[in-house]
Amino acid sequence: MPFDMSDEMKLELGSTAKLRTLAHYLELAAELYGEMSGLDEGSLGTRAHLARDSITRWAAETMRQKPGLDLDTFLTHALDRTYPASPHERFFTGGGAHTFKNFDPEDDSRVMSVRQALVHSTNLVFIRLMRDLVRFHEARLPYDAESVLTQPDQAERQRLLGEVADEEARSVLARAYRRYRGLTPQAVVTQLLGERANSARHLAIAFFAWHPGGDAEALHQWLATRRQGISPEEAQRLARAYGDPRLTILDYGYLLGRHTLEVWCAGELLRNPRTSWDDLLAGSSEARRVASSWLVQTRHRTAQDLRLRSRIERDAFARMTPYWRRLGFPFERLVPSYATAIGSSADRPTALAELMGIIVSDGVRRPVRVVRRLRFAPDTPYHTVLAPSPPAGLRVLPAPVARALRAVLVEVVESGTARRVRGAFVGPAGEPVEIGGKTGSGDNRILTFGREGRVLSSRAVNRTSVFVFYIGDRYFGVLTASVLGPAAEGYRFTSALPQAVLKLVGPEINERLASPRVPGRGAI
Repeated sequence: MPFDMSDEMKLELGSTAKLRTLAHYLELAAELYGEMSGLDEGSLGTRAHLARDSITRWAAETMRQKPGLDLDTFLTHALDRTYPASPHERFFTGGGAHTFKNFDPEDDSRVMSVRQALVHSTNLVFIRLMRDLVRFHEARLPYDAESVLTQPDQAERQRLLGEVADEEARSVLARAYRRYRGLTPQAVVTQLLGERANSARHLAIAFFAWHPGGDAEALHQWLATRRQGISPEEAQRLARAYGDPRLTILDYGYLLGRHTLEVWCAGELLRNPRTSWDDLLAGSSEARRVASSWLVQTRHRTAQDLRLRSRIERDAFARMTPYWRRLGFPFERLVPSYATAIGSSADRPTALAELMGIIVSDGVRRPVRVVRRLRFAPDTPYHTVLAPSPPAGLRVLPAPVARALRAVLVEVVESGTARRVRGAFVGPAGEPVEIGGKTGSGDNRILTFGREGRVLSSRAVNRTSVFVFYIGDRYFGVLTASVLGPAAEGYRFTSALPQAVLKLVGPEINERLASPRVPGRGAI
């Protein structure tokens, strides 16, 4: 079947994710405005004092200090909130410590407003804004994230730890099942032991891991079937060393240098190569409990906290996802990382164009129509014309938020990263037509680092560039350039490329703008 890259592929579209992040931020600001607009000065002060995230605290303080603000002005203040753009900070996100860079190193020493950061596509401001958004959602989780991290004996902490441990165990078990299923018994042993597959000692460890209560004679026979002939005395010695009933599957995993669940899974598939995943999982509860028992011990506080911080962040992103999906984000999940603000959760060009359509339509999401009319049997008595009913729109964004987004997107074209298309479109009388948009580009690579952080190798995965835009109050669209696979190594284009293409088709668009106005809006 034909493959549509605009609608059927997951693409990393770079800084266009900043537009989705900004839309979410302003939507939350409007939500807070609605919650607090009826509060008096004292109540706003209390709300600011009790706030557990900086966005809520700022909203309460702003409304307390400037009573009577309308929503449009409040959103202007939200766009003027500032963040440092310094890259000299390590962020714990996505399960580990990460650092980020700005595209323009001159931004590194600046403190910038959210508005300026969108106009100039400054990464570190949006990383910090995403951190604030995550903390906003963390503060509204059904449990107290702060006490989960600070109170070791809290019941909610223990519950989350149990869930995290079991999730981790299931993930390890699933990888092991994929690795060992379909292998012959001999191949299972070889896969598990690798170069030590001919070592009587390591074979004995595996035997007792899989045959609890086995004796020296059983070990001797089992080794003989694998062409490992040893004396009865050696079998007795190995049985005394590794057949101790006090040893658990956890101990055998340690002795073999393999994860406990990998050893257990290999043993199950050795006994029954046809075991299904469902049956394996159903029978693994005790093995998973034993494999995870170390994590719930209090002496492993650091390991616990690392996993809990990741779990809390995932829960916050899960709470954030419905907001993004309501504005056309095409995937079921966001990547739980601050890097989602700069493109890690990927996107689709058509979904990005849909977001721009929502913004152009003052926050109303309208169904996309590809076919406008079907005609059958013209010039006959059976002439039939079929046309869809006018689509009903659904408000998904407050109109003031859509207006604020349109205004800042104009600044991107007037003085930011999309200056190349400034003044490219004119109306019937030659008057300038307003254009706004957001650029994005991605040079996606797999990097291998040495001990001291030196890059050992760099392999190109793909390269993308995109410009999502609106022209006047009638048209919006997206232009995307993409090179997939190793061939991307030979390309250096940025978001200037789709802007140049848009300028090339500018005369045709201007002809349409000069034509008599037709109702409705359209995508380009």
